[in-house]
Amino acid sequence: ISAIYGSAEYNLGLRKNARFDKEKKHRNFEEIYELLSSNQISGVLIDGYVVGSRKNLFEKTFLRIYRVYDYSSVYGVVTGGNSTKLGKCFRDYIQQNIALIFQHVAENVEAIQESPEPLEVERSTGVFDSSSQLFRQNLMILLGALGVCILLGVVWEIIYRVKKRLKIQPQDNRQVNLLSTEITQMVTDLKSQVFKLALELKEKHKRQRRCHLTAKKNSRKYQYEQLEPSTKNSAKDSCEDEDLSSGIVAGPRMFQKAVGEQESLREQSPDPCLIENLAPFHVKGEKRESEA
Repeated sequence: ISAIYGSAEYNLGLRKNARFDKEKKHRNFEEIYELLSSNQISGVLIDGYVVGSRKNLFEKTFLRIYRVYDYSSVYGVVTGGNSTKLGKCFRDYIQQNIALIFQHVAENVEAIQESPEPLEVERSTGVFDSSSQLFRQNLMILLGALGVCILLGVVWEIIYRVKKRLKIQPQDNRQVNLLSTEITQMVTDLKSQVFKLALELKEKHKRQRRCHLTAKKNSRKYQYEQLEPSTKNSAKDSCEDEDLSSGIVAGPRMFQKAVGEQESLREQSPDPCLIENLAPFHVKGEKRESEA
């Protein structure tokens, strides 16, 4: 703590075993107030009359009267030499004007009081009191902290959305590439299937042509044998001149017609050898395929 060096309160502090900074000797209240307001010292011993008369320094919200000590002090005038004879006059004056002296002191000094509640109770109740300075300070601090948290949250959300958008874009590209690969594979498979089907149809077409040409050749041969001898030579010449290597692919109706002609020829010919030489046709209905 601190006190005015050499004052009555300084001597009281020494008697109370107070911890003074003996290297620093303070001579005025302004210097003590600066040390107290900057938290360089924990407390100050000051005369009650001084505190009452210097409220501009010590009546602050962050300062409080922690304890009041009652001690006796003497105020007077010291005389020496021949002036000691005036002591009797001074004492007579004080006794006659004691009321006036105390009135003068009361008019120039304001009394101070110790805080009715302990510091811990005062601080704890002030936290929830809307009219207290501590409550307002805490409210401002909390509002400031809330504003900072909201600002940080907005910044974090913006950064998160930007990163998420950048992360989604490569995934979209990968999906596009994957879809393109799948489509390419599907087209390749379809192409191979179409090519395979075309080869099968081509082979089937060749078989049908061979069967049709064989049936046509056998039919002509049978007709030639049924002709009169006089017309065989001319029919033979026409048959030999005809190019049997070419033909058309017959549909189901033509196959039905050929089958009907075969049946009629079988009924007309009694020779079993001729019947065996005929190429039998079998037509499947719904599949629209013919086998010779």
